[in-house]
Amino acid sequence: MVNEEIKACPFCGEKGLLCEGEIDGSKVYYVYSECGVSTGASEDKARVIELWNNRSEELLPCPFCGGKAIESEVEIDGENFLTVMCEECGMSSIANKDEARVKAAWNARTVKKQE
Repeated sequence: MVNEEIKACPFCGEKGLLCEGEIDGSKVYYVYSECGVSTGASEDKARVIELWNNRSEELLPCPFCGGKAIESEVEIDGENFLTVMCEECGMSSIANKDEARVKAAWNARTVKKQE
């Protein structure tokens, strides 16, 4: 049996929500937080809960080249935003003023579209 206790989001503090969806006719699960952070989708319910509960607040290596991820500031229309980028290949995350959201997006590689 799956231990369905899901920890709070380290970025917004809200409890993670176990969600169910469908990809190519297969039932998949993912854990999602109100701030937009989520795990990837998997058919293995226990695995997504494990990934959510054991995630790190450290920046993960670049998903493309494995290079070191660094926090960076970018200027957009005269305003400063934060982003995470790879020192090796230059791949970058979303730009946002919320550091936690930027780190979460980089580490999760999945973010809910803002409405």
